[in-house]
Amino acid sequence: MLITVCGAGLSYVFIVTICSSLVGEDDQGWIMGITTSVIAIAWTITALIMGWLDTVGLYVPIIISLLIGLLGILSLFLFNFVYKKN
Repeated sequence: MLITVCGAGLSYVFIVTICSSLVGEDDQGWIMGITTSVIAIAWTITALIMGWLDTVGLYVPIIISLLIGLLGILSLFLFNFVYKKN
C-alpha cells in the first residue's frame, strides 16, 4: 500500500512538471489546471470502475490491471521500435 501511495504521489508531480515545462511561462498555470483536472477525472473513473469490478470478484481488478499494464508495456516497445525506425 505504501509503495502505491508513493508511486501515485510521485507520478502526479512528474506529470504536472513535464506538462508545465512543455509550455511557456504565460500558459503554465492553465496547463497545470487542465492536467490536474484530467488526473482527478481519471482517478475518479478508476475508483468507480474498480469498485464495481470488486463486486464481481476479488481478483478481477488485479487481473484487469495486469492486462492493461502489459498492454501499456507492449505499446511502449512498439512505439519505440517505430520511432527508432524513422
